[in-house]
Amino acid sequence: MNKELFRETHNLFDTPEKWNAFVELSNFRGEIEFKWLANATQKVRKHFLDHPPEYWTFESWDNDVDTRWHLSEFGRSSLAVGFGWNYQFLLHLIDFEKFDSELITENLRTEKFSPILRCFDRIDRQFETNAKALEYQNFHFGSTNDGRIPVSELAWYAAHETDQFVAQAIEKVERFTNDSMITGLMRELNEVSLRGLDGNS
Repeated sequence: MNKELFRETHNLFDTPEKWNAFVELSNFRGEIEFKWLANATQKVRKHFLDHPPEYWTFESWDNDVDTRWHLSEFGRSSLAVGFGWNYQFLLHLIDFEKFDSELITENLRTEKFSPILRCFDRIDRQFETNAKALEYQNFHFGSTNDGRIPVSELAWYAAHETDQFVAQAIEKVERFTNDSMITGLMRELNEVSLRGLDGNS
């Protein structure tokens, strides 16, 4: 902690009550961040309930913040897009038995399927067994941390700049769900990985 910030703590916590309130709240920081993100996620999910994209289904990804959008015909464990791990945006596979993960990677490296990867603003990790593409918290609010916003700060924006947060999240997903070409490529990629597992590709 720098000296200026340390001096400012004297002004911020000028009574025992303020200090005790800070200590109490700090113990619940993780819960507060999760709740802020969860509240914004409800609005993201409501948008897709009110405007369901053809061929796609979404569902909670084990909690009130993480969400996956998959092609309905292939099921929830297929290659899908979603927000996981506090709003990292992913191209993600769950079922490695039903779908050939290596074959998906091989195809994503080709020009034919490259438009799928170009739907991401930036790819920070790729071609892993489950995460075929991953974009860290890439949101923009005029912050010095724009593009790589730490979870604690992103949660604040989710609670206080909710409309902007929700709009940016929706836009990322709809690059997939509202684009017929991308939807077709995602369908073909899932199909190829199924056939490849059976040795029919």
